[in-house]
Amino acid sequence: MKAQIVRLYRKGGSANPRPRLQFGGVALRDSGFVPGALVQALPVQGGVNFVLCDDLRGFYYSELVAIVKEQSGKLLQVSVNHDRGHEYPCIHTEDLLLRDGGLEPGDTAAVILSPGLAQVRKFHLPPDTKLIHTTSAGVPNKEYRIPAVAFNGKWLEGLGFEQGGLALIESMQGILSFRIEPGKNYKELNSFARRTGSRLIAIPKAHRYDIPAVPQLSVSGELVSRAGFSPGDILTAECSHGFIKLQKLVVPESLIT
Repeated sequence: MKAQIVRLYRKGGSANPRPRLQFGGVALRDSGFVPGALVQALPVQGGVNFVLCDDLRGFYYSELVAIVKEQSGKLLQVSVNHDRGHEYPCIHTEDLLLRDGGLEPGDTAAVILSPGLAQVRKFHLPPDTKLIHTTSAGVPNKEYRIPAVAFNGKWLEGLGFEQGGLALIESMQGILSFRIEPGKNYKELNSFARRTGSRLIAIPKAHRYDIPAVPQLSVSGELVSRAGFSPGDILTAECSHGFIKLQKLVVPESLIT
């Protein structure tokens, strides 16, 4: 079982607003949802189930529509999302069946994936919660990739993580942390990093054309693996001045039916 966290947006004008949901990626493909596949979108208490039509083979399309409609649902088709030269399956809907499942624009939802089934459930998070996604990074002259974590934003400056400053990255099972030590110089911090197996970095700026220069924190390889994080994991950031702690987001079992 894998999980994603998504946010529902508003579609339509003020006279007819409706929630919009979209999710996809490698985990959706690994659950059997390939582009072009037919999916039953069925509202349930607290969310919507998206079920592959594998058990309904042999029916005409019009018959499938009628079968799903009888359950107050809608028949959808898995589409394709293009991202950085790659194609991934994607499910999106703006139908009012989302509202029938108790989902509204602005809600956060967990997408729990298993073979042939995507369960979308409303998931309450504190409004100021920051979510970080574990990705992967290539290795020069190697065919494999390694787990990576990267995030940026002006909010880092408010925590004391400024461009050009020094930050220590520490890792243990289940936790990856970033901290600054304003009273210590480079030599002291570098010596500490060597003794403890942590990493000292100079905080760079994010290189993106669509945002102004802001601080960026990133790490890949051994420290990410030591924390037990893999590509696709969703992390929460616990923040205080000079300190950021990343941990895996745990989807409550009560959401899984």
